[in-house]
Amino acid sequence: MRAELAQLDRACSVAGELLRQYLATIGAGPAAVSSTPARIPPPAPHPAPASKLDAALIAEVRRRGHKISPERVVKIARLPDDRIVWLEEGNEDSGLAHIESAHTLHFERYGIAKSDIASVVFDALINGSYCGTSGADRAVYEISYKGEPKRIAVTVGNNGYIVGANPVKIKRELKQKP
Repeated sequence: MRAELAQLDRACSVAGELLRQYLATIGAGPAAVSSTPARIPPPAPHPAPASKLDAALIAEVRRRGHKISPERVVKIARLPDDRIVWLEEGNEDSGLAHIESAHTLHFERYGIAKSDIASVVFDALINGSYCGTSGADRAVYEISYKGEPKRIAVTVGNNGYIVGANPVKIKRELKQKP
């Protein structure tokens, strides 16, 4: 039995040496071969490609003569009244960056997660019921968010660009348009 084990051990050594030589020949030397699997890093996140509908809406906005930065568009939609509205990444004065920097805490205190802000703004514009205005001229819409009534004030430029948005308390008295 010992002789058989010794013979098997020699055969394994020879096979191992042949395998090392073969791997070296194909450029997979000992440094490249490991008994532990290599950790493959997760793919870097990429922005979701614009859908054909988004591209068509962006093209329509351009045909209407409005300035739009397609690479900065976060979301775009056609409203029931046929207007096209869009939200761009923006800056501290307008767009999503403005909404998030100026109003994230307000949205969160109102029970709306930061990650849901853009969707909630579009829900207000597409499905919301107009309630009046807040501030100088920000239209306020009532929607249902996670089963709760919420009011969202949204300023949209004449070209359809969403300038800003903020939550409004349900009990707050709103101005009515004349």
